Parts: sequence; C-alpha cells; structure tokens
Amino acid sequence: MNDYVATVDEFLNRILNPNEYDRLDNRHRDLIEQMRNEFGGTRDGNSAFGRVNFYPSDATGHCCKTAFFVSLKGKRWNIRPKDKIHFDELYDYIIQHCQGSCVGQTYQVIIITDNWDDDIANKWKQNIEVIKSSGVQFHVFVITGTNRCYGSL
Repeated sequence: MNDYVATVDEFLNRILNPNEYDRLDNRHRDLIEQMRNEFGGTRDGNSAFGRVNFYPSDATGHCCKTAFFVSLKGKRWNIRPKDKIHFDELYDYIIQHCQGSCVGQTYQVIIITDNWDDDIANKWKQNIEVIKSSGVQFHVFVITGTNRCYGSL
C-alpha cells in the first residue's frame, strides 16, 4: 500500500467510524465534497495528492497523475443526488478518462465504491488490462457496512 492509498484508507476509516465521524460533525457535510477537499480534487490541489481528477465532479481541468472515481449509493451518505452514480457510470468515467481525454497522463486510479458489480467489472476487463499495460495502477476500496476492503485490479 503506497502513501496515497494509505491516506485514502485513513480517511475511509474516519468516515466509517461513527463516533469519530459524529465528533467531527461531518454527517451534515456533503461526503463527495469532503473527499474532493481531502484528496485534492479542488482548484488549489492542497493535499497529499496535489491536484487530482475527481469523478463525479462539475469541475473540468487538466489531466492529473492521480484520478479518483467514487460510486457511493447507500442511503447513509450525505451526497447530492446527481453525485450518487451507479457502478456502471463509474466504469464509463474510468474508460473515458484513461482511454480518452487523459490517455497517457494518469498513472494512478483510485476507486471507492459501496456497490461493486462483477458483471460490469468483467464487461470492461479488456479495457482495464490495456490501461494497466500502459503503467496505470488501480487501487480499489469496497465499502460494506462499517468496513472497507482494499485491493487492486
């Protein structure tokens, strides 16, 4: 687990710990916005990651070395309805980003989801293999209940 992935893991640990999360009074803040601020998906990019691409987002900008793709559908998350994207939409964003607009410019993809779907992942497996062959690393966090599981593609 590299430093960036450890930072994501620590953040997820905080939001999945009800006592810590409540103490920080974060339940009333939009979770996607918290992630953008924490991980650098803002214009200033002040984080351990520097500037990153972040999906879903209204922001547009330059391609970055790190890209976050978040699909959280659970009712417990305080997220704007338009930011609650399905897993298939997440994969659409990944393919469009890594094989389209930012090909050869992103080297680390971080996926955070609470609705993993093997059928969709398998549908895009060949595309992911092509992307990985160009040096892109995939880090995946699957959230279930108050736990998260880390892996790579």
